[in-house]
Amino acid sequence: RYTVRLYFAEPEDLAPGERVFEIKLQGKAVLTAFDVRDAAGSRKRTIVKEFRDIVVTEELKIELSPDPKCKFPSAILSGVEVQAQED
Repeated sequence: RYTVRLYFAEPEDLAPGERVFEIKLQGKAVLTAFDVRDAAGSRKRTIVKEFRDIVVTEELKIELSPDPKCKFPSAILSGVEVQAQED
């Protein structure tokens, strides 16, 4: 089991709701309708989302699925941190 931290920062001058996406880890949705700009409170501000107890046997699979109805139908990820949990 691992703790996965995903780092985000919106580099564009977007309004809330203009870039929204879903995040899956190991095929399971962990965040839906995620808006980096809205969650961080402003652009170019980093926000970290942490997910614990992620089971990884061979590889960690991270999927970002943009909402095609948004003005910017793309996803953005600035960094990944993976840490093994103690049993």
